[in-house]
Amino acid sequence: MPSNSASAAKALEIGLYSEYQMYENFKVFLDADYIATWLAQSKAVWGESRMNGKNDQVRDPWNANLGFVYSF
Repeated sequence: MPSNSASAAKALEIGLYSEYQMYENFKVFLDADYIATWLAQSKAVWGESRMNGKNDQVRDPWNANLGFVYSF
């Protein structure tokens, strides 16, 4: 009986959020996130997975946002 390889997938998310009040009516926001993934690499799970006809390499996702809010 094959083992459940999907249960071997793990992830760790690290995030940073910062808000800075520059002036009375002006704020700057910074949000940055990174997810470290440890996914199953078994062909039994993914088969011959391809994205856009190319090799489907797994990369850790990240996201960064910078926002400005002026209120009046």
